[in-house]
Amino acid sequence: MPADLIIRITNLPPYTGEYPLDLGMLDMGDYHIIKETAGYTSQEWRDGLMRGDSDLVVAFAIIALRKKGMRVSADAFWNVPLESDAPGMPRIEFIPVVEEGADAGPPPPQTSDSETTSMRSGEPGPSASAHSPASHLRPIGSQDSDTGATSDPLTSAI
Repeated sequence: MPADLIIRITNLPPYTGEYPLDLGMLDMGDYHIIKETAGYTSQEWRDGLMRGDSDLVVAFAIIALRKKGMRVSADAFWNVPLESDAPGMPRIEFIPVVEEGADAGPPPPQTSDSETTSMRSGEPGPSASAHSPASHLRPIGSQDSDTGATSDPLTSAI
């Protein structure tokens, strides 16, 4: 399957680049990285991704890089600022891939860069059952975005 998400890492050598990721092709190792890094299970991560959970940003950056054969740990990303657009600062962006001719629905609201939806400039979208979770990312740093993973209180350990 083609990628439905591009993870763009800038100003963070040696990881600077664009890394395609097919969210429908995650394997057990990928789910382990998500659980270990962000605390989400394979059934919970979509909601966290749509809310722009910063731990999931790190988890998916690790997954995308590992799928390209790079060895990386979460430590490489914890100091990346969430809200800085200053020149030269490291940045991680999620860019949804929309197939040409696909019914993508109404156009998204205008952002500073209409071709890129970063985790900070995206808009909330429909529920996690939407066709592609990457097409409805919430901004990082929004008032309902957490810096850590949250769990459903009914499934949390006591």
